[in-house]
Amino acid sequence: MKELMRILLIGIIGVAAAVAVGMAVLFISSFALIKLGEKTEAAEKADCILVPGARIGGRALDFRLNMASELYDAGYAPYIIVSGAQGEDEPTTEARYMADYLTDKGVPEENILLEEAAVSTYENFLFSKAIMDQQGFKDAIIVSNDYHCYRCGKMAELVGISFQIQPVQKPKGIYTKGPFRETLAVMWYYFLGKF
Repeated sequence: MKELMRILLIGIIGVAAAVAVGMAVLFISSFALIKLGEKTEAAEKADCILVPGARIGGRALDFRLNMASELYDAGYAPYIIVSGAQGEDEPTTEARYMADYLTDKGVPEENILLEEAAVSTYENFLFSKAIMDQQGFKDAIIVSNDYHCYRCGKMAELVGISFQIQPVQKPKGIYTKGPFRETLAVMWYYFLGKF
């Protein structure tokens, strides 16, 4: 009986060690993919600029919008799609907030298309693709924070958007939080097959 318990304990420890090593490898490889996504940059004009939502009041979202405004002003695309529903602690939809922010920066309201139903990053792209199809847009420049770019690219591929990525620097103070969250999200994808 003692020998059986010893073998069982060794087996359990072996399985636990293998799982721990596997998780560590997955974490490191997911983080590496995120870092690779930060190295891209939009170089060509497109039919639209697509900005996925983030929590209202967070600097990450404002950084995205500042870059989208700069690209619009530089003539990279004639339209901006802003995507995001209203969170429980938010005063309005993320899309409405983004549209107001962009109009304050001089982007004409008629050149901003709102998608106000998405409650996840995947839905940002799925529902924005429907708007692109309705408008006859063929391609987009996706603007998001650098640590978010890898996942944005994967989701754009999943829903069939032809895209370029324009990363935006991280606001100070989220150098670890954002990338760590994204690493866990990428790991989640590799476990469940969806973002």
